[in-house]
Amino acid sequence: SPEDLAAEVARATGPRSPLLWPLRVAGWAAARGIGRMMFDLRATGTETVPRRGAFVIVANHVSDLDPGLVAAALPFAAARRLWWSGAVERLFGNALARGFAHTFQVFPVEERMPAQAVAMARAVLSRGEGLVWFPESWRSPDGRLQRFLPGIGVVLDGMPDVTVVPAHISGAFEAMPRDARLPRRHPVRIAFGAPVQVRDLAVAGEDPRQRAERMAEALQGLVAALVPDSH
Repeated sequence: SPEDLAAEVARATGPRSPLLWPLRVAGWAAARGIGRMMFDLRATGTETVPRRGAFVIVANHVSDLDPGLVAAALPFAAARRLWWSGAVERLFGNALARGFAHTFQVFPVEERMPAQAVAMARAVLSRGEGLVWFPESWRSPDGRLQRFLPGIGVVLDGMPDVTVVPAHISGAFEAMPRDARLPRRHPVRIAFGAPVQVRDLAVAGEDPRQRAERMAEALQGLVAALVPDSH
């Protein structure tokens, strides 16, 4: 019911306790240290990520390492504002996993309940916070950019003031492809592109599904432009 959905959204995306800050700082510092030591992590364009106001980082998805690397690439002032979506079966299966997800602002996503994921993402953005979204949904099987699914278009439909920051991750596929159990050393680079407001993407149309598809296509183009050697 709408009431049940609203209650679940409020529970999953509600503000976190300040008591969790030490854990979040420690987690970010650990990810940054590992990123630099093991993957020679380097990023460009981090200054484009907003420090205030609603925004979404839209990135390609090639590895389980991606979320930690994106957070580690940013200064804590930006990383602390990020919310993430996570598959229920992978990140909410036991108390320890749920505690991790709660601490690091991950809300649950169930494939059979896309409306819930959209509602949670929109709730985060409506509060003026940051979101990271991987529109391919699943990790690329070959490291190449896959088709962006329209879910991101549904999330952003009717939110003209949200800022979108495209990002491209390279090297994480080589470090840990989706069928690997452990990572290996390999340089990782993340390029953050110029921010753009949703209203400036000029996505039009009366059919919401069509608008969502066009939004996804436009965002895929922005991320594709950041692929190394694409210019």
